[in-house]
Amino acid sequence: MSRTLTLFFACLLSLAGLFAAPAHLAAQAEPVPYCQLLSPADCDLLQAAHTAMSTLQAGASSSTLTLQAERIPEMPPATLSIQVDAAARFALDDAAQAQRLALAAMPPADLAAMFDDPPALMDALATILTGTHAATSAQVTVAPELVDFIAATAAEEGDPIPFDLPTTVTLETRLDAGTVYVNFSALADVLPGLRAVGDIWLGVDIIPLLDFLAAPSDADLDVSTLSPEEQIQLGQALSVVSAGFGGPLAPMLAASPWAAQVAPFLVVERLEDGVIDGRATATFLTTIDYAALLQSP
Repeated sequence: MSRTLTLFFACLLSLAGLFAAPAHLAAQAEPVPYCQLLSPADCDLLQAAHTAMSTLQAGASSSTLTLQAERIPEMPPATLSIQVDAAARFALDDAAQAQRLALAAMPPADLAAMFDDPPALMDALATILTGTHAATSAQVTVAPELVDFIAATAAEEGDPIPFDLPTTVTLETRLDAGTVYVNFSALADVLPGLRAVGDIWLGVDIIPLLDFLAAPSDADLDVSTLSPEEQIQLGQALSVVSAGFGGPLAPMLAASPWAAQVAPFLVVERLEDGVIDGRATATFLTTIDYAALLQSP
């Protein structure tokens, strides 16, 4: 599969992840793999949340992602951590919502068949993207030990970084009428000699990319040349994207093309209830053992 296509669909999956979207889960006769530590009632609640969110047309979400690594070869810090605190708001117009639900309801084989008709596929994606209005904000906090290690390594290699690396960076994005906007003001503040006065937004229209993929001049970019297996995988990924915009992480991963590989390393726990906007909420903690996952065959 071409890198351009892979990157494009990875971006779509990332977009769905920002809005925390689960895809449709078929009824399962055997226990749900990520519910080992949950009571039947909690497992049902998690899946009910997934079902309720699958038809959401507008909403808001917040999430915290913590990545922690230990015993990394050739890295002095004993433990490295990166935390991402994200918030998102989104709304779809009626056309985008109808197209999203239509794609989400398609069997994987039908979605795979759409790759034989690139213009129709890209037109469907364009309908969703042009009808989606979204705003996200993410604050990335990096352990000071990691920042010091990066700076020291660069200096040892004779290419020192000419400014102090921050331990916290905020990134804001917007999606409106098919254009993605990124606010670079927070990044400008850390560069020597620069200081942002107000917001610095850069917008990129992604619809021309869809038009390019619909009629590629390079065979490597032609989605109709994908193998049947690649079409099935991208079809499943597209289902996750189109069904997504709010909901638990575990059901989304379980509905992805990589469910079988991820499930053994995925653990979900019920925590104490929280309060959001004055209303009690159920809280679940999802843990993925990335080290074991990456070392698995």
